[in-house]
Amino acid sequence: MYDPLPQLSILLLTSVDWNPLSWTSWPFVVVIIVSLLIHVLLPPIRSGYQAIFAELTLLLPAALCYFLVRGLVDARVSDAFHNAQSVIRLEQQLGIYVELELQELVLRSTTISTLMNWIYIWMHWPVVIGSIIWLVTFRSRGIFGVYRNAILLSGAVGMIVFALFPVVPPRLMPGLGFEDTVTLHSQSYRVFQPPALTNPFAAMPSLHFGWNLLIGIAIFREARVASVRWFGAIMPAMMFLAIVLTANHYILDGVAGGALAMVSLLLAERLGGIGRRLRDRLERYRKGGPVVERQAFDWSALPRPFAVAHRAGNSLEDATAALAAGAEVLESDVWLYRDALELRHEKTMGPIPILWDRWSLAPGWRRRFQLDELLEHLDPEIELMLDLKGPFWSDPAIVDRIEDAMRAGRPDRPFLVCSQNWSLLDDIRKIPGVLLVHSIGNRRQLANAWSKLERDDHDAVSIHVKLLDADTVRELKQRVSIVMTWPINDAELLETVLNWGVDGVTTDRLEIVDRVHALRVGAEDRPMRAS
Repeated sequence: MYDPLPQLSILLLTSVDWNPLSWTSWPFVVVIIVSLLIHVLLPPIRSGYQAIFAELTLLLPAALCYFLVRGLVDARVSDAFHNAQSVIRLEQQLGIYVELELQELVLRSTTISTLMNWIYIWMHWPVVIGSIIWLVTFRSRGIFGVYRNAILLSGAVGMIVFALFPVVPPRLMPGLGFEDTVTLHSQSYRVFQPPALTNPFAAMPSLHFGWNLLIGIAIFREARVASVRWFGAIMPAMMFLAIVLTANHYILDGVAGGALAMVSLLLAERLGGIGRRLRDRLERYRKGGPVVERQAFDWSALPRPFAVAHRAGNSLEDATAALAAGAEVLESDVWLYRDALELRHEKTMGPIPILWDRWSLAPGWRRRFQLDELLEHLDPEIELMLDLKGPFWSDPAIVDRIEDAMRAGRPDRPFLVCSQNWSLLDDIRKIPGVLLVHSIGNRRQLANAWSKLERDDHDAVSIHVKLLDADTVRELKQRVSIVMTWPINDAELLETVLNWGVDGVTTDRLEIVDRVHALRVGAEDRPMRAS
């Protein structure tokens, strides 16, 4: 019986041009569709290799779509040249139009010119793809998802800019004297970007630099070897030089590409937290909501009045000093950062490795104190109040991390959780033995608190002293067991709030801690000691 399948297979293999360098747009469209279908049909990911394959089946069509749409943009040539002239005039006004002078210096050395070409070619796609494999295989896939989403978001914005504001790169501007070093001296770049995917009028913004900046940040953040982290820090700077010195981009192209990448990374981090929160809440409502048996807490374990040592739980030294002064509760500021519970009051600056707090700055690349370290060194009987930090879009995964850390560090021991992010407190109710302390820092929060405290089960409030008076304390005590206030840093204010009936005060000063300890009458002091 005649079987035509072998002949058809041979005909297909011989008639199809398998060289991507000679492809038109349609073969790339087929690759995009097939890749997306494979991604959708893949089973749940378990192994690292499966995860890499799944990510590549998503990123490959995204990258091809980005270049394909960019290449198919019907850019008006006159507009592209006019926009390039506008970029040059703006650089001249800013005093940064130095691309031609810099390239002339580089062209005097064949070694430096070749180095810039190699950086432009081999430190882009090979490094990007290699870093993706490294992040998915050896680091948290959740962390990688942030960088992947930043790449996709910046690419989408880039396509819009390419369509609305086409710009001719310096190497194609006539009469200016630029030399196209990459194309003239190397054919390697066409392996990574075939002609069908090329748009010569897509200089602004430079995502060639922007995506390298994202990968550099990922390497600097996630690598554990110092030399690798330094590579992540230096690589984007080298790429910025390469895109300018090879005449592929203007300086402003690189600035715009870097700014777009940074904003995309910031949005990816924030939107990731919002998305996880929405999925968590949808799952909760789908199941009808969890039924949580809240463990009762004997507030008599805290003698009245009691002192909370503000930020003392952010370091072992401060904790030891506060406990020696008689503090009943240590407060720790808890941030979920890169899947770790860090204890610090300072905020991050997005992807920039710097911490800040009002007018102070601190290096963000040093290792930071974490909750499990505090639990390891403190006596299990010491009361802790974890002040959850972060905006309203904070990652709800912080709840699971805290539950795991406290179960490992002090099982079956109640603890206090405080936050001005009340949605996080609602999520953290599921932890047995947790004491909810609603922090109220402004009048809007106080106005919203009354109905919420009436409606839900709450243990305590911690309210800023500027919002407090005797009547407010009395009304709050009709709704919660404990009323705390902050910041109390002088003896006269301490006496005033205690006369109003406040149960606990949060203070930055050890003298106030010692005074509260001395004022307490008839309370059984439990030992407070650090191991």
